[in-house]
Amino acid sequence: MDKKTRREILKKYGASPVEIQELLEYNKNKFQATCNNVNTGDEKFIEVWKLYKKEAEVYGVYNTLRKYMPQFHFEIREGISQTEEYKEVTLRGKSIDAICAAENFELIEPDALELEIYPTPVGQIPILFTPNNSDFEKLVRATVYRNEPVVIPDSMGACIVRGYNNWDRIRRYKEKWTKENIDGKWQDEFKQIIPDKELYQDKFIILSNKFYSGIAPEQVGMNANEWRKASLTMRRAHECTHYVTLRLFGSMQNRVQDEIIADFFAILEAMGEYRPELALLFFGLENYPKYRNSGRLENYRGNPSLSDSSFDILKKITIDAVMNMNRVYLENKEVLNSKQGKLKLIKKLTGVSLEELADGLKIN
Repeated sequence: MDKKTRREILKKYGASPVEIQELLEYNKNKFQATCNNVNTGDEKFIEVWKLYKKEAEVYGVYNTLRKYMPQFHFEIREGISQTEEYKEVTLRGKSIDAICAAENFELIEPDALELEIYPTPVGQIPILFTPNNSDFEKLVRATVYRNEPVVIPDSMGACIVRGYNNWDRIRRYKEKWTKENIDGKWQDEFKQIIPDKELYQDKFIILSNKFYSGIAPEQVGMNANEWRKASLTMRRAHECTHYVTLRLFGSMQNRVQDEIIADFFAILEAMGEYRPELALLFFGLENYPKYRNSGRLENYRGNPSLSDSSFDILKKITIDAVMNMNRVYLENKEVLNSKQGKLKLIKKLTGVSLEELADGLKIN
């Protein structure tokens, strides 16, 4: 995975020195191999989310989460995250009842919101699902973008929320700690727990009912119901794969390599086999050299964004990498039937560069 090897591969794609440097930086491997011995049991936040799920069985998911998630009390509008009221409840843990009397956050179908505690190869994770696409976008804006009216791409049908400060967990911790430490000072203890983010930061997934990658049913030869069901399965597997790489390797990026790996397991879960033509369709590369601008590849140009010429080279690399993933699938069919086999393959796929994967590097 050295730069010299990657440079030579990029030269084969006709990249200029400027494009080579740009793509080397874009495709820099962010996965931390030193993290691969992490405990694969449940993270600490699962305990409280199980309580939420139990409570939701009586009061409903939306009504339950509104008790603990202050973002579900503020309207979506520009600049709201900078207001003192918003900062008081989301950054300083003040009670929503004491700060904000207005109830300006509303879902179109609140009763349709579902909560699932879903098993992954590295522990369970909460999943929120809504069949209403407008509600999905609102939930993403509230939990990821601090209730700001950020544009959500049509091709985006899921997201994984990480680093969510859950003040309810801190309050529960405080209640338990003060009972056990009658003479202790909570402010001193609070300062001690701030560095331990596992005690108060959550991760969860939000899923929509959109067609996967914005692809219409006729494009995959299915009827609407079949494709919507497959899309949900894919979307869940895709986001769970991101959770696995985040947990094991400390990284989950909006890059092509991450997306190829996540789509691999998404397609496998929904279709029972890897189908490279679907992966290319999702990226907008099904008719290459013609590129479909509504394809997801456009979402992964990086920050700063790749130049048009480097993006053209990335298209070629993506196609070759996807086709090589088909060979990886055929050579690893048996091991993919087990949890450990999937984890083993993920570790191998994250240990190489996108250029090497495109060049046909053997993964076994």
